[in-house]
Amino acid sequence: IPDICQQPTCREADLFRDLIVNGADLGILLSQWGPNAQFTVSDINKDGFVNGADLGLLLSFWGPCPN
Repeated sequence: IPDICQQPTCREADLFRDLIVNGADLGILLSQWGPNAQFTVSDINKDGFVNGADLGLLLSFWGPCPN
């Protein structure tokens, strides 16, 4: 069960780890769509599934991540 008090950050949405949330991160998220597997990194809200909620979070952080 996700902890609703702990909100995702830009760095958690930066799946490609280049300090920018962009198309590379979107591609990773879409390739991992569905239930979590062993190496899933796209479950931004930590609910066990990569779905529209994670896509919404990724899009809300679109652009450079603050340092």
